[in-house]
Amino acid sequence: MIWSRWSNGPESPDANDVFVSVTRFRAFRLTDLPRIALAGFALKRHWRELPGAIGTWLWVDIGERSSGSVSVWRAESDMRRFVRWPPHVEIVKRYRATGVMSSTAWVAPRFDRSAVRREAAQWLTGAATPSE
Repeated sequence: MIWSRWSNGPESPDANDVFVSVTRFRAFRLTDLPRIALAGFALKRHWRELPGAIGTWLWVDIGERSSGSVSVWRAESDMRRFVRWPPHVEIVKRYRATGVMSSTAWVAPRFDRSAVRREAAQWLTGAATPSE
């Protein structure tokens, strides 16, 4: 699994009760994975502009034909606003038929970057469910 660098959002990482969202998109065909991953990186370039965003990582697992994100938000409502953001909606529509999406989310009592990434990686590899 290859991880991007952490990208800060406009919100303070010192927030309590942060909302963590982890997504995995598994492409049906390996040839679709590069375009899907690049679309995610295009959205990441706007991360500092997204209200409620604390930060994100993107990841790619070529062997599993998968890519996705781990994003941290002030609240679930901020993440839901991102999901409805027109550039995100357009990417979802474009690639919907090329694979299968799965996700998980939880509220962390405080933002601990190492703990969030560790918990997300465990879920992504099937080693555990969040907050186990």
